[in-house]
Amino acid sequence: MKIVNYAPLLNDDWLCPEIVDREKQRKELYECIIKPYLDGNHPPGCMYITGMSGSGKTFVVRRMIENYLNDIKKRVPKFEYVYISSKKLQTPSINSLFHSIDSCLLHYFPVTVYGRKITYLKHWRDGTCLEILKEILGREICLLLVVDEIDRVVKYENKKGNSGYDLMYLLSDLRNEYNIFTIFISNNRELSENMPLEVKSRIPLFINFSLYSLSDLYSILKTTAKYAVDEVDDDALLKVAKEIAETTCSARDAKRLLYYYLTTNSIEEAWAKMDINGVKDDLLNLNHQQKLVIKAIIVAERYLEKLKKRNIPKRYKKDFVSSRDAYKAYCELCKIGGIEPRAMRTFRAILNGLKDIGLIQYNRIYVGKGRGSIGAIGVENKDILEGLIKDL
Repeated sequence: MKIVNYAPLLNDDWLCPEIVDREKQRKELYECIIKPYLDGNHPPGCMYITGMSGSGKTFVVRRMIENYLNDIKKRVPKFEYVYISSKKLQTPSINSLFHSIDSCLLHYFPVTVYGRKITYLKHWRDGTCLEILKEILGREICLLLVVDEIDRVVKYENKKGNSGYDLMYLLSDLRNEYNIFTIFISNNRELSENMPLEVKSRIPLFINFSLYSLSDLYSILKTTAKYAVDEVDDDALLKVAKEIAETTCSARDAKRLLYYYLTTNSIEEAWAKMDINGVKDDLLNLNHQQKLVIKAIIVAERYLEKLKKRNIPKRYKKDFVSSRDAYKAYCELCKIGGIEPRAMRTFRAILNGLKDIGLIQYNRIYVGKGRGSIGAIGVENKDILEGLIKDL
């Protein structure tokens, strides 16, 4: 097999024209969401979808909606479909998410909120983004909203001392007054188990995506291969499917392992490439501010290594990069690039987001009496990141 199009194997945003699995979940999605819209009605309440990463949740939901999107628009006046991935938000906060939703609905601007006319969108801290959405929905808009990786928002808001479930409550509450149907997608099954009763009672529809079996993975690879390689080698597909079935059971991992197997002709080398390029893929999916913060941490790490070699008093030496060290380097990089640096509070929020992704370690540690605690940063896969920093 020779690769003729890498996107089906490596690009998470590439949606295969065919769905070869998840018949039960597809039927539920059709009956609960698609059919009501095609009948000119609106689905009831909200939907919550859970399953492990790579279990096909996002793909099946997006593919199902997009397959019927034109037909729905013919039946439902002023229908809008918005997909938001919390992973791609600058910070996975409630306000940032509402800001992203509003940015997808800019064609309804200008809007009037709090008695003033708003002609362009920016980040507000006073709930203005939510009020903008309400004003738009009040124009008889019918909105189908998909919030992917909702667990990131819940986790982020919990760390801020808020209830992480506030977003789910707010969006389900909007349903009482406006034509909005929200699908929440989560990688964390515990999220639904810990969900407050007042939120769970507002979400009548739950769908679970179980782990893929060997036959599922093989079918997915065979279908995807039709769009990615010049000819299909069943033995190679089965070999890759077996490797993934014995480890992560993730369709995403299966497609990537197939790509690296075809480029190296060795399963061992393919796994090694997966480890390195998995980090690279995470970096490529970061927004500009997150990339700047990663670069600042590496710069601060290099400065720390030089400092350790100098003959200076021990009390001035540290074994870790502090959040203040990284922020100083970040401000310097912003200055060089002619960019306005974010406030320290936002910078810490970005650090927490990078920690959630798994690119860094970030914790508060006690540094002694009278000095309190300090943010300590450690870098995961340091050697790999050092090699990739020139691409940031």
